Amino acid sequence: MAMTAVGQFSRPKLLAVLLVTYMVNYADRMTISVLGESIKRDLALSDAQVGMLGGTAFTILYVLVSFPVGRLVERHRRATIMWIAIGLWSTATVACGFARNFTELALCRAAVGVGEGAFIPAVLSLLSDYFPPNRRASAYSTIVLGLPLGGMIGAIVGGWVAARHGWHIAFMVIGAPGLLMALIVRQVVVEPPRGSSDGAAPAGNVPTIADVLRTLASKPAFLHLTLGGGLVQIVSYAIALFLFPYLTRNFGVNYAQAGLAVGLLNGASLTVGILGGGLLSDHLGSRDVRWYGWTPAIAMLMTFPVYLASLFQSSWLITTMLLFIPSAVASAFAPTIAATIQGLVPPTMRGTTAALNGAMSHVISLGLGSLLIGLVSDHFTRLSFAMATGGRDYAQCGTGSQPALATLCQQSSGQGLRWSLMALSAFLLWGSIHFLIASRSLRRDYGHGATQ
Repeated sequence: MAMTAVGQFSRPKLLAVLLVTYMVNYADRMTISVLGESIKRDLALSDAQVGMLGGTAFTILYVLVSFPVGRLVERHRRATIMWIAIGLWSTATVACGFARNFTELALCRAAVGVGEGAFIPAVLSLLSDYFPPNRRASAYSTIVLGLPLGGMIGAIVGGWVAARHGWHIAFMVIGAPGLLMALIVRQVVVEPPRGSSDGAAPAGNVPTIADVLRTLASKPAFLHLTLGGGLVQIVSYAIALFLFPYLTRNFGVNYAQAGLAVGLLNGASLTVGILGGGLLSDHLGSRDVRWYGWTPAIAMLMTFPVYLASLFQSSWLITTMLLFIPSAVASAFAPTIAATIQGLVPPTMRGTTAALNGAMSHVISLGLGSLLIGLVSDHFTRLSFAMATGGRDYAQCGTGSQPALATLCQQSSGQGLRWSLMALSAFLLWGSIHFLIASRSLRRDYGHGATQ
């Protein structure tokens, strides 16, 4: 393919298409955040099961698929892999609307993970051949702006549809637009020559997985950026997945108000965070690559007390406004980290590297993190109920509970979730440590000096 296929004109076009695709992506993934409370009551689920639907079920096949697809990305047209993946996760989201129990819903959510596990490595590899190293974080941050926009649309539209027609129909409505986007991506996305933005064509032979692992093992920045990103994303996903039930249980906010609050918070905070994080990191990183580690480390340390303070408020409006800061900061550097990691390896290793980074960060944040939030919430809920009732078992709570008992059940559930979210603040500090460690080797791991 001629180099003119990746010219200045095609770059904005690519970013626009991928921005909309990411909107569809995140709407499909995060609709569960506003439907979870309705699903919990309808199917009589625990918070741990809701956490599994929000992350664990999604992550299992995401991880299993990402590695073989990462290898395919090194050998085959990435644009083709992308449109097939979009069609797959969109079909799976629509299928969620036909689920009748927890098992069926979990299987459909797992299928969503298959599509997204195939999509991300292809996008990162493709994007790295459209943009040079010092513009990749900004470019990736631009398309990842589709996540907050999609999350906002998914929360508001999903909540509105669910309130009027139920959560089954909401899944179908949210999933359908992705099928159209799959066709658009198939028609318009141009496949660039590999290595075209790095100043040289890559070697013809595709490296083995062992070659990739040896290369990454020699670059400590990869491990610590991935671990740090996964840990702080636990907080980001906790806010996205559990703010809706937190507001309804602790403040009695109705579903329409909670859906609007979650949608606006996610939309505004992720937009500011992702765009600001990418621009700031590229600005500072162009002077010294160690800023790709220093910037998120400093940001996490600064946001820690704000996150804790937000959970001690008696007003849901103040709580939501304060959570804007940790939500923005915790999500700000995910695209920057992904783009930075692409610069650690040669072009022929980027698909596999992106798959490995995505798999590890998703296992930590969505796979383990979302389940942990639910388990801790269930534990604290039972503890809070026992303390309020002189040792009675929370299992007595149910749809047929007396009004006084039902009120205690609601209060205990809200308090348990509050304590669970407070415990998560430690992950901000833990993640910042890994970012600082990564900064120590970034200069060497990039293979050149302070600038790029």
